[in-house]
Amino acid sequence: MSLLSRKIADAVSAHPQKGALTVDDDRYEICLELRSADPEIGVSFDGLDFRALDASPRSVETLKAWGERLASRLTYLMEPLVVLEVDRIGTEVELRSAKPSVRESQLRYYELRLESSGAAHLRRVLFDRDTRTRSTVPCTLGAEALERLVEDFTATAA
Repeated sequence: MSLLSRKIADAVSAHPQKGALTVDDDRYEICLELRSADPEIGVSFDGLDFRALDASPRSVETLKAWGERLASRLTYLMEPLVVLEVDRIGTEVELRSAKPSVRESQLRYYELRLESSGAAHLRRVLFDRDTRTRSTVPCTLGAEALERLVEDFTATAA
């Protein structure tokens, strides 16, 4: 287990209230926008932001490879992720759920954006087919899954 995944677990245990929660080690930083947390059960959050603390830019090829490594490891999320879009001009890569969850006229899926700065932004999105609108909805993970998620970000970012 990485230092960062242990720190996020400890921070959730120490401060399980709603709001921003940020932890870092000497290489990476994780920020969660918590809605609720229970150290034994898990967390609900609006977004997870991961970033490398070094300032070296990543190429689109490096980002795509990172996205593929993440997609191969994040199999425990509700839907598997795939690299959906590679923006060579903006130097970003977007991953989404391969097959969104469907309930009536609503689709729910994970969206993960990787930036050349070494930042990653994970959100859960609801798309309403009737109104043609997108909104962010909470991500919910068990306590162990959150630690594993942070571990997977740190293990694949190098």
